[in-house]
Amino acid sequence: LVVPVAPAVGRRRVICSGVSKRNRKRVTAKNTGGAVGRTASRKADVDMPQRLFVTNIHYEATEDDMMPAFRAIGPVVKFEIIRDSFSGQSKGWGFVTFTEPIHATVALDSLQGYRVKGRPIRLDEATSLAKKRKEAKVKAAYEKREAKRRQGTTTSSS
Repeated sequence: LVVPVAPAVGRRRVICSGVSKRNRKRVTAKNTGGAVGRTASRKADVDMPQRLFVTNIHYEATEDDMMPAFRAIGPVVKFEIIRDSFSGQSKGWGFVTFTEPIHATVALDSLQGYRVKGRPIRLDEATSLAKKRKEAKVKAAYEKREAKRRQGTTTSSS
């Protein structure tokens, strides 16, 4: 589904099937309810997840129980429920990989709380632990700099 925008808006040049250069950053899955065409410009694919972490899966649920909900969003490359190596019982979490990042983004928004065998599933981006630690470190450094800056402005204004 492509977001309808007039082909020529004033003097602005139109880019990628109906999205002007000025509005390119405004067209996202969030502000269009997930109805974004493949050609609409979005965040870089690097920032968008293709793989999602699925948790709170019922212990008796199988991949076949989970797949219809995700296939309704878009083509699924792989769905894997993590199981205990000894007993073979589900651990209650898994991963789903989509062919396109846009499908993962839409699934993240629309399937949050979807019930499978009576349990609402939770979805999150599947990021590595190293990436999460790096982001936390960067955030802590930023907060430290900001606290120092605020402290410097309050003492100089006194």
